[in-house]
Amino acid sequence: MKAVATSEGPPEEMEMVQGILRGDAVAAERFIKRFRDSLILWLASKCDAKDGRSREKAIDVIDQLMAECAAGDAGRAKGPLLAKFGGRGSLEGWLRRSARCRLISWWRSLEYRSEQTESSLVTGEDDENPLDTRLAVSTDVYAEEAVAEVLRDALLAGFKQAEKEEPLGLVFLRLSSLHGIQKQRLAQAWNRDPAQAGRRIAKALESIRDGARDYVRAIDPHLDLEWADYLKVFETYPRLMHGDGGAV
Repeated sequence: MKAVATSEGPPEEMEMVQGILRGDAVAAERFIKRFRDSLILWLASKCDAKDGRSREKAIDVIDQLMAECAAGDAGRAKGPLLAKFGGRGSLEGWLRRSARCRLISWWRSLEYRSEQTESSLVTGEDDENPLDTRLAVSTDVYAEEAVAEVLRDALLAGFKQAEKEEPLGLVFLRLSSLHGIQKQRLAQAWNRDPAQAGRRIAKALESIRDGARDYVRAIDPHLDLEWADYLKVFETYPRLMHGDGGAV
C-alpha cells in the first residue's frame, strides 16, 4: 500500500503531493519544474559568496532532494520522501528546511572538513575573515532556525507516536513536566503503583525519542543529533509538550 499525506496544506500542493505518492509521473515532473530552480537559488544564497564548494553542493543537495521526493531512495528501498510531508505550512517551506539541514550536515561532515583543510593551505592562516570561522557560527544546531524547525516537527511526530503507543504514560509525562505533579500522586489518582507510573513515563519518552529520530532520519539520515539537541528545542518552542508547535 502506498503512503499518503494528510490534506492540511494548500489544495493544489496536496493534490500534487498525492499524485506523486500514487506514482503519477506528470505530477512528479510538475513538482520538479516548480521547485528545483527556486530552491537552488535560495540554498545557494545561504552559502558564503567565496565558498564555491558549498554553492556547488547546494545544487547536488537540491537534485538529490527532488529525486527522493519524487521517486524515493532506491538505495535504501524507500518510497517518496513526500510521504513525510504532513501539510503543516507550505510545501516550499518544508523543502527549504530539509535542504538546509542537508547542507548543514555536509558542512559538518568529514568530507567538507578535509576540503576546508586543503583550502586553508592555499588562503593562508592570516585571512582576516576565515571561512571556517563563519561556518562555525552559522552551523550551530541551536541557532539554526531550519534545524530547530525540523526538530520541532520531529518531536511533534514523536508525541503522535506516543499518543498511539503509550497514551497514559504521555498523560503522566505532561502532568509531571508541565504541572509538577509527583509520580506518587499520579499513581494514586489512577489507582496505580508508583513504580508503574514511572515505567509508563519512561515508555512514553522512549516512544517520543523513537518517533522523533525516525522522522529526522527520513528527512536527512546524515544529520547526527543527540537527544539533548531535541530537548534544547523546547526552549524555542515551549508549547511542544502540549503537542503544539507554536513558539509561544
